[in-house]
Amino acid sequence: MVRGDHLQRYQYEESVEIDGVAYRRKRNQTAILLMGIDRIEAAAVGDYRNGGQADFLRLVILDKDEQSIKQIQIDRDTMTPITVLGVLGNNSRMRTSQICLSHGFGDGGAQSCQFTEDAVSNLLLGVDIDFYVAMNLDGISVLNDWAGGVTVTLQDDFSQLDPSMPPGTVMTLVGDQAEIFVRTRHGIGVGTNESRMERQELYINQLAAQLDEKLTANQDAAGE
Repeated sequence: MVRGDHLQRYQYEESVEIDGVAYRRKRNQTAILLMGIDRIEAAAVGDYRNGGQADFLRLVILDKDEQSIKQIQIDRDTMTPITVLGVLGNNSRMRTSQICLSHGFGDGGAQSCQFTEDAVSNLLLGVDIDFYVAMNLDGISVLNDWAGGVTVTLQDDFSQLDPSMPPGTVMTLVGDQAEIFVRTRHGIGVGTNESRMERQELYINQLAAQLDEKLTANQDAAGE
């Protein structure tokens, strides 16, 4: 390598090419994938195609240099190459499908999470993801109540699931109400995933602010 040759210097760094232009990933960034899994029970031993769907996907980018946090919300219906396993767990092929289905293959645990991480990386043209955090969506209520409940204004009618949740109500969600608000799609409003994502965005922004406030006041609170 010729001293001072910047092209050689960056040759082996992670890059993405778009329209013939190569872009390097910024240094001192950490990419964390958050997954909300639509499954309650664990996958049965030997079952490689029933790990549950990744209904909630959000990529969080921590930038040390800028001291900033950026987030990308990923629609569960986004089409991208995913890993498909056969009924015996053999790696069958790559198939372009809904990104939420990537978690359905594998053991329902770390293997399924890795497949989802790979699918998100495929969607983002091969960008590496450093860490992931996965939680069953039925765990929303626990996190919600630990944060003290999230206050929202209901734009849609949830009263068929909880009579105290008609449209126009301003309420602090507690217990199962949080899961109803974040998770339910069919029969709520227009019933699309896009409308559910709007609710999730409002909810998670408020939840994040409350969690930050609680942890700032008591750094040991996360261990409670």
